[in-house]
Amino acid sequence: MEEFEQRLEIPLSAQRNVFGQFDAYLKKLEQEFKVAITDRNGEVRITGEERNVKKATSVLRNLSELAMRGNEIEEQNVDYAITMSQEEDEAGAILEMDKECICHTISGKPIFAVQWHPERLCGAFARPESADGARLLRALLR
Repeated sequence: MEEFEQRLEIPLSAQRNVFGQFDAYLKKLEQEFKVAITDRNGEVRITGEERNVKKATSVLRNLSELAMRGNEIEEQNVDYAITMSQEEDEAGAILEMDKECICHTISGKPIFAVQWHPERLCGAFARPESADGARLLRALLR
């Protein structure tokens, strides 16, 4: 088999999140797709069999996009991205993960529409202290 190489730019701000602690997520991708992944100054090189390189590149691109949107990449996200890359039609499905994100907190944590429970909203308005906007927001985020 002929060696195939693909290069991918991942912003330095997202690398720690995408690569994982001690490059654990990169190692997982290398094992799963039987490729070699190296990083030099923000340029990621993926080498191996062409089909596997394209899948690993797709996974890294998707994880990078999620990280740039403010999501914390966890091992579960990596496993899900790998599984989705095995199914041709579902390769970009992981990008739908934060589709329901309505805003981000000041620390960058995404807030999803499903986190706003109607019973919390009604209960917060029923209390007298909820006249203050900050108190109302705290009550909603509990």
